[in-house]
Amino acid sequence: MTLYFGIGFNLDLRSIRDRRDPLDDRKLAEQGRVNIQTIRYYERRGLLPEPRRSRPLSAYDVDAVIRLGFISKAQRLDFP
Repeated sequence: MTLYFGIGFNLDLRSIRDRRDPLDDRKLAEQGRVNIQTIRYYERRGLLPEPRRSRPLSAYDVDAVIRLGFISKAQRLDFP
């Protein structure tokens, strides 16, 4: 299944093996097309929920990727 968030953002959920598998910071950044510092900023601002943390990795679910897509789309539309 491919989700379309508008011009320049497609998300192919087939690239994520299983919705129950958690994503680490690096995988979330790749899927959301942002850097890790952006993810941390969104967490501090309350735009992304804090992930389950098991040292040393964070565990995000696929919904975090979808939320990143929404945030990117809103920014392109000039929402603050």
